[in-house]
Amino acid sequence: MELKLPQNPEPEPKPAPKGKRKTAKNAEQQQETGAAQLPQNEELPPSPPPPGVKRILIIDDNVMILHNHKFFLEKYGFQVLEAVNGRNGIDKLAYYGPESFSLVIVDLNMPVMGGEEFVSKAAERFPGKMPPIWVCTVLADSEIVKTLLAKGIAGYLLKPVQLRIFATRLQAQFPDMEIRIP
Repeated sequence: MELKLPQNPEPEPKPAPKGKRKTAKNAEQQQETGAAQLPQNEELPPSPPPPGVKRILIIDDNVMILHNHKFFLEKYGFQVLEAVNGRNGIDKLAYYGPESFSLVIVDLNMPVMGGEEFVSKAAERFPGKMPPIWVCTVLADSEIVKTLLAKGIAGYLLKPVQLRIFATRLQAQFPDMEIRIP
């Protein structure tokens, strides 16, 4: 007696996933320059934001901080864009135009390009067009913060960021908005 097992047909190939595709060329370019390419297939927010909506760019290499800031800001009606380093932040400013942002919040210590270099490069590349910039840092960077305040940044947040202080500073920056202080 011979036992015959049913043959499974060849599985159909799965369609390529939609969204960001990383090619070897893009990965090489990103590694060489540190510049994150804006995704070609990803739905991007319009530029400028809809009337009455303020757009904030958060630049930080810590995913949890990006997530927490975005969650908090979107709760109050801000449109939030994220960048993982200063170079990526410059790319977003170039893509959307600095005038489409109401505020930039940047971490000081990041790989590729940190906050201090970002502030200088952004001022050089977009003279007179930059929105207010806040730096987000630890107390140990206080001398750098003093230097950047003298160069014209609008403010700073100390890590770990306390929501009450964050909300108070947002209310001062945007007095036309109603931001409940937790």
